[in-house]
Amino acid sequence: MMTEGNLMTERTYNFRYNPVPAHRHTNPDGTEGGWVADTATVAPTATIGPNARVSDDAWVFGNARVYGNARVSGNARVYGNARVYGNGWVSDNGCVSGDARVSGNGCVFGNAWVYGNARVEVARHVLTVEPVGSEGRTVTIWRHQDGTARIAAGCWTGTPDELAERIAPGGAHGWPKATEGRWRADYEAVIALARARQAEWAAA
Repeated sequence: MMTEGNLMTERTYNFRYNPVPAHRHTNPDGTEGGWVADTATVAPTATIGPNARVSDDAWVFGNARVYGNARVSGNARVYGNARVYGNGWVSDNGCVSGDARVSGNGCVFGNAWVYGNARVEVARHVLTVEPVGSEGRTVTIWRHQDGTARIAAGCWTGTPDELAERIAPGGAHGWPKATEGRWRADYEAVIALARARQAEWAAA
């Protein structure tokens, strides 16, 4: 059965370039949800709105909700109580978890990881920097719900001021190499970026 639009049949859907095996997700309340590629994984506890799409090798699980015209693709992960909606898009190795929200025209791409109370509504609400420090970390800077910046470096998350304290020379903060000159310079650059982006958000 062909329908107009994205070249759909009962078992395939054209997410971008060519039709691929796919199915409609059944939401926890029993309603018919959006299209999910057979290569993707959506837990029965997750909700996919009728116009939302999950493709490639993406995962959506927990109590996550993807709705509106949102897209989750690539190797992306959306879980916990996260919400992706509007024209939000999570792709590549992007990860959205906790109570994070990606909405409007917000995008989480690359190796970005946003969580907690993150609020990503436009592309400039999140950025990644890598490799950083002696361990070559991927660092994500994202907009918190209060409009300030948060920095995620490995398993650590905090504000620009908290990161500045952590890398201070002589500080016993668990990252001994981060206080060394060349590695500290990496983190100082991240702090400067986060503060600049935070000022931009405040002025918008």
